[in-house]
Amino acid sequence: MLPLQLSFNVRCTGNEMKATLTDFKTGWFGLSLELSSREIDELTEALQQLKSTQGHFHYRSTFEGATGIGDVEFSCSGSEETNDLALDGSPPISPEERGT
Repeated sequence: MLPLQLSFNVRCTGNEMKATLTDFKTGWFGLSLELSSREIDELTEALQQLKSTQGHFHYRSTFEGATGIGDVEFSCSGSEETNDLALDGSPPISPEERGT
């Protein structure tokens, strides 16, 4: 069975990024965020501030439409907390390689 993909727009400082939630039908989900160059710069700055302040920040939806991703929160984990995701060190995939 193919995974179910749902796409939503998430507000990012007046811009919109595309968020796609994929249900792998196994109890696991994928979250894909498409960002513009400006949004990448904003996210990089927000992550740098997060690193220095140990606080948190959000990307929030416009909450338009029937359903969607309403909020994505970034925060610092404690040193003793168990992590359940790791950064994939693979090189970025170009739009041509993705087929988009």
